[in-house]
Amino acid sequence: MKSISEKNILLGALWSFGFITLESLQTVFLGSKLRHESSFLLSFTIFSILSAGIIVWTWLKHPGQFLIARKNLKYLILANITTTCSWGFYLLSVGKLEPVITLTLFSGAIYLTTLFTESDKTKQSHSINKYLTRISTLCMIFGLLWLIVTTLSGFSSSTGSNHREHILGIIFAIMSGVSLSFMISSCDKLDRAGLHPTTQIGLRLPLYIIVSLLAIWMGFDSKGKTADMASVWTILIAFPLVVLPMFTLQKAIEKSPPITIASILAMAPLLTFLLQMIAKDFPFSDATLVGLIIYCLGTVIELRYRTTIKT
Repeated sequence: MKSISEKNILLGALWSFGFITLESLQTVFLGSKLRHESSFLLSFTIFSILSAGIIVWTWLKHPGQFLIARKNLKYLILANITTTCSWGFYLLSVGKLEPVITLTLFSGAIYLTTLFTESDKTKQSHSINKYLTRISTLCMIFGLLWLIVTTLSGFSSSTGSNHREHILGIIFAIMSGVSLSFMISSCDKLDRAGLHPTTQIGLRLPLYIIVSLLAIWMGFDSKGKTADMASVWTILIAFPLVVLPMFTLQKAIEKSPPITIASILAMAPLLTFLLQMIAKDFPFSDATLVGLIIYCLGTVIELRYRTTIKT
């Protein structure tokens, strides 16, 4: 059960920073690999192993968790739907855009959606400095629009083969972020009901596993005969890069309010850009850097403001 205190908010912030570090590594790695391999085959393999392992472990060690899940079935179903949408859209996007643009649109959509849905709660908990909030939000929106225009104009390092691929990548990245925002909200409610973070991960993946299996059967996102079989090495590397961020995000949800998590998650693109430069799989883009600076200016203002108020 969540207890909102200064200690928990600090722990939640640390878990959130852990998440954006791992998520940045994941985005750069998948951005390179998913140009050649099926995203659904890779994710189906990883999530099937993860979900089955957690469910069996919970059944043996903490069977009472299933009773809590059944009593909160509405939120569990919502968590399954939003997890499926978030991961599905994200994996489809990451192979079509420059990784840092995917993550920026993704994290920006999380923050803006959470800000909109949590606005009433925020007003009740403390008096917000509307001036700072508007400046940070406008900077983030302008930065996101800059990156969209940069991508569509061909000035980014996006991996999509044509204009249609870029448009789809942009739409998918935004929809993924919106979905994750609602997933965080539903998991927050499950946490308040007493469902353990690890149990939540195992129980919110089954719908995605079914959908990804159907996608594989239909040949959706197939990259050809050789790419249809994800290599063992790719799975071994991708497994911790996919699983660990899920655990760190779940722990952040346990400790902090959704709006605090969303504010910190909005910082992820800057780290992704640095990792992308180190990886050297994508050419350096001045236009992308300008958009990131504008966007991150907004996130710094917002994060600085969030750390000066009691959430």
